[in-house]
Parts: sequence; structure tokens; C-alpha cells
Amino acid sequence: MKICNSCRVERLSFMKYCYECGQLLEGVENNYDDVEYDLLDEYIMTISKLYLNARETVYRHKRILRGESHSISSQSEDLFALLLASYLKEELLYVNQQLSIADESGSIIFKSKPDVLVMKDDRALNFIDLKMDLGYTRKKFGDFCIQKNDLMRKIQGQAFRTKNGKTKEVIDGIIDKQCKYHIPVISDCNIDKKNLKAIIDAVENLEFVEIYFLTSEKHLNNYSTDMLEGVKINY
Repeated sequence: MKICNSCRVERLSFMKYCYECGQLLEGVENNYDDVEYDLLDEYIMTISKLYLNARETVYRHKRILRGESHSISSQSEDLFALLLASYLKEELLYVNQQLSIADESGSIIFKSKPDVLVMKDDRALNFIDLKMDLGYTRKKFGDFCIQKNDLMRKIQGQAFRTKNGKTKEVIDGIIDKQCKYHIPVISDCNIDKKNLKAIIDAVENLEFVEIYFLTSEKHLNNYSTDMLEGVKINY
């Protein structure tokens, strides 16, 4: 854990900035140009622990056994927003936030719910759609990315409206003209190399969609004693 100099409150170890006051945390060198790879290491380690714990029941009992793990996607979204917050000092990060765009008559013409919406002031800078892997949609994912690219081109510069999930306050904003649709994928496993290459080729020339595979070679959801042994982190 790290301590915020201003708030004197402990923060998660992979945080670079305090998410409340924006101050640099103790124990982190003030070098904004260098990528601190250990932050991604700790994120991946935390995800592997989520996978491990997902096999247990909420209240553990030796005579109750789960056949299927709990979903960890929502927790992974929260943690990814924390990872981003460790680098972004001023931007607001809305997790699983639905937003809508209306035409001049007030009719809703578009709705979206990115896993993480990155905003600064009243501008939506980036949409982020976190995937654990692509095994469930391997044959359709290339087309999905092309559709998102076309969508981003259409909605850039448009006004949108959303609500604060806690206070229900209405938030009005603008989709930035450079806004992109980012797709971080936790693992490139659970998909054959042919389909994986086809997806990468499909996305490579898209202007407003980017895809990132955070780990390779071995899925984090494995039954090894050391879950990260054999996992390659793609910095």
C-alpha cells in the first residue's frame, strides 16, 4: 500500500496518483516519461487472484462446491479504471456508464455503455471496452470492431447526456473529435492463431479502434500452483 501525502490515506499499491486529490503517492518516482511496468504486473497479478477466488462460494463451506466460477468482469473493469487513474492525473473515469445521444427533436438515436468512459471537463476522450479474452466471439469480433469504428466516426463532435451513478446528477458532454474505442483484452489465449491474426489484421487499419492484448502464451484462468508461471505480459 502507498500513502497519499495530502490525504494521509492508504491507496492500492499500483496507484501512481491519489484518486481523490491527484497528488503523487509516496514511494513513486516523479518521472512522467517512464512507463512503470510493475503497475501492469500488479494489475495482472490481481486479476489472476480474482480468477482463483472466483472458484469459491461467497461464504465458503467445505460441503458447498461451485461447478462454475463467478464472473470477475465487473471487478476487472473497476481495477482497470484504477490502473488508468494511476497514470491520468485529472481525467474522470466512469465505469459501466451509459450515455445517450439525441437528435434535434430529443429522440434518442444512440446509446452506449463503455466499460470505462474517460472524460476531462465536459469532453468524452476515450471509450474503453475491456475483454477477458475473445474465445466467446472469435469469428465475429473483426466485424464488431469495424462497426465500432464506423460508429465512432459518426458520433464524434456530438452532444451526449448521462447520469452520475451515485448522485443521479445529469451530466451533459461532447464526444471529442479524436475520441477512440479502445479494447484491452486480458489474454490472447482461448482463441486459435488463425482467428487471432484475422482480428489483428481487421483492426490494424481502423482509424478509431485500438486493440491491446495484455498477456499471451498462457491464460490467467488456469489451475497451476503459480497462476502466472508461463504467462507473458505484453508491456
